[in-house]
Amino acid sequence: MSPRRIHSQEHAIRSSPFFPLAFLFLLATSSCSQLLALIPGVTIRSPSEGDTLFVGQPFRLVADSDLEDPQYAVSRFQIKLWDLNSGYGTTWEVETIADDGPNIADEFLLVPQDAPPGEQYRLTVSVLPGASTTNDTSLPISDTIKVRLSHSP
Repeated sequence: MSPRRIHSQEHAIRSSPFFPLAFLFLLATSSCSQLLALIPGVTIRSPSEGDTLFVGQPFRLVADSDLEDPQYAVSRFQIKLWDLNSGYGTTWEVETIADDGPNIADEFLLVPQDAPPGEQYRLTVSVLPGASTTNDTSLPISDTIKVRLSHSP
């Protein structure tokens, strides 16, 4: 390939009306993970991504939230275990450990006996505000991991 042809291809790309948009998209996606790290939210500490939970057995859930602004007033976490394939789902609510300091959930939760085993389960932990001082509750603050559900070994 001649250098002149490469130059003309570069010129064609840069002269495209979509170049500015494509450049902005690449810039935004490359910085997205860095920006998301700055946004306060919820982090699931246990179980870990890909862990196996067992039907009829308890599992330890540890999650925390770094929301500190007064408008959040976190008092509870909502935990959902749901399967993409079967549509099965169950929900728990747990209180935070401390009124002051970090918002932490550390509970043993029992997987229901009627939960079908599966490879495509998701575990979602969301913040439930206690006494929100704002009326905007449209943005859920949560973390989701993929887990498996199996019969006891």
